[in-house]
Amino acid sequence: MKQHLLAMLSALAVAACGNGGGGSHAQSGDGGGGNAGFDASLRGPREPAHPNGATSLGSVMDATTGPDDATTATMDATGSEEASGDGGLTTGPQSCGFSPCAPGQPCPDLTADPDALIGSLTQITRTFTPTDCAIVEGCVVTPGTRKLLLFDTATENIGNADLTVGDPTQNACFLWSDCHMHYHFRGVAQYTLYQADGVTVAAVGHKQGFCLEDVDPIPTLNPPPANPATPYDCNNQGLHVGWEDDYGAGLDCQWIDVTDVPPGAYIVSILVNAQHFLPESNYDNNEIRAQVTIR
Repeated sequence: MKQHLLAMLSALAVAACGNGGGGSHAQSGDGGGGNAGFDASLRGPREPAHPNGATSLGSVMDATTGPDDATTATMDATGSEEASGDGGLTTGPQSCGFSPCAPGQPCPDLTADPDALIGSLTQITRTFTPTDCAIVEGCVVTPGTRKLLLFDTATENIGNADLTVGDPTQNACFLWSDCHMHYHFRGVAQYTLYQADGVTVAAVGHKQGFCLEDVDPIPTLNPPPANPATPYDCNNQGLHVGWEDDYGAGLDCQWIDVTDVPPGAYIVSILVNAQHFLPESNYDNNEIRAQVTIR
């Protein structure tokens, strides 16, 4: 269970709505010293094998790279969405082969855990070479020593139906990463650092890896949900009602590069399922925010 440093920071919930096994999706990454408060117990991920003919991130990059690239979606009469933003990319569950939620029927509802964000915020410096996966896949643009704001992303299913994703080898929205040797899902989450006004963008990031599975019961639920008879995992992905999937701050791309951000007070935002690729009953609670001071 995460150690939440609630006295250090305050969460600002806003009205706008993971890789691993048996614990948080986490790995030690490529380094980074001087990271006080960093979770040293991060566990390594389980990953499905790379099938023949899988799409590679070498040719198709993650569609969600921050607010500047965000597509603007419009809902049609069937409940699907079409993008009017860059490149004509479609959004909505049907673009990934899922069915939108039917009105009034049980449906998943995703949000993020603000306590996980608050309790994990850490600033470190880390040096990247041109061949590091974070450089190859665009999580850091420039090699060299960078200053990073690290944090956990814990995605929760607070709806009244399980989210079933299934086999990543059979879904067009999963892209194979030759560098990380696992699948990435387009548009998992986007990270934004805002100025203190909560509107002006200071820096952006995006979540790269993806294996949506049952990691922990949502910690605020009392009583907690029962253990699933068949938990979701990296080979059959999904999220049961009342469960969360946790990506630890030690994973590649679990950060915003703040090298060029002046010291001061800011607001960090996590927006999960930003392009509505996964079906939900409510997309208006997908964002959480927290105050942070960049040193």
